[in-house]
Amino acid sequence: MARSKAEIMRERREARGEVTGFDVTCSIGRVNFDELAETTAVEAAFLLIARHDAEGTYTFPAENGGQITVTVEF
Repeated sequence: MARSKAEIMRERREARGEVTGFDVTCSIGRVNFDELAETTAVEAAFLLIARHDAEGTYTFPAENGGQITVTVEF
């Protein structure tokens, strides 16, 4: 016997457990590592965010490992 769409969706929700959502990210550009660059990769990321001129939360790798998260609000 075929299951209804509602039954299938309920099973999927139960399989996810306590997950209440997820982030959808948008790439605004790419920072390439260049030994001859005049700025660090982190400075380049901040410049890219500034030039994008949009509110939001941006995440990128830190130079010493880990991540940096910046929230821009106007």
